[in-house]
Amino acid sequence: MGSIKAMLDACDRLAALDIGYDQRERWSFYDRRTDTLITDRPTEADCSSLCSAIARMGGYNVDLSDPTYTGNFITKFRDAGFQTIAFMSLDQVQPGDFILKPSAHVEFCRDKKRWYSARIDENGNASAGQAGNQTGKETGFRSPYLRKDGWEYILRPPAEKPGKDLATLASEVLNGAWGNGANRRAALAAEGYDADAVQAEVNRLITNGERKSVTKLAQEVLEGAWGTHPERARRLEAEGYDPIAVQREVNRLVIEQRVHSIAREVIAGMWGNGAARAEALGKAGHNAEAVQAEVNRILFG
Repeated sequence: MGSIKAMLDACDRLAALDIGYDQRERWSFYDRRTDTLITDRPTEADCSSLCSAIARMGGYNVDLSDPTYTGNFITKFRDAGFQTIAFMSLDQVQPGDFILKPSAHVEFCRDKKRWYSARIDENGNASAGQAGNQTGKETGFRSPYLRKDGWEYILRPPAEKPGKDLATLASEVLNGAWGNGANRRAALAAEGYDADAVQAEVNRLITNGERKSVTKLAQEVLEGAWGTHPERARRLEAEGYDPIAVQREVNRLVIEQRVHSIAREVIAGMWGNGAARAEALGKAGHNAEAVQAEVNRILFG
């Protein structure tokens, strides 16, 4: 399944390579049999091969067999599910779009300020130049522009399957499905979600009392509010919570409380000092480093 994000990533990968312009050697940058980039040497492309590869690398089933050129671009991209939109103005163009003048040229919109394509070789010709981007402009980014003879079409990828809404994501966060802190933010971002928006919804649910956090539920479990297993698991599931995530948090809190209790005993002098204390704690099954860290937190904040 293709995605705009995958095409944008493909564009960035191509832009980092030494790819020049040559219509005769237009596929030297890409192995169409294995769908892999050639990265170990300078290569060549033209606008249609480069843009077709972006779509293919982005997960869209664009036919790369010969002939592939701007004259049959619409047919090949329609077959892969792309929409054909009449070009009216630059304001229409969105990241992930291909801007086409049939039998002339095609560009890929990386973002609102940059289009990417292959344009002309170092001698101003269509072929016979040296491999690689000799001028730095044979392929690469440029600002959006209007052709003198005009653009005709925008080829837009099919609408992507809607992701989860904020309410669903916030509920999953509260159930522990996305981890915590920086790891949670990274996981959400990797799936294309706005971590700040999700956190705002989490905060709203907690403030309004609509959903309880996993930590709050675990505290209630320890207080006996949810009964015992397996009835506890059934009750949590009936309320839309993940009993496994809650139990993990219960276990964490129990360990945390145990460490805190032992740290208080250490401060009271019940476990000796120095190496003797560490040895005694270890023999009793406690983590001496964790206990010491809690001692330091209690004493020094």
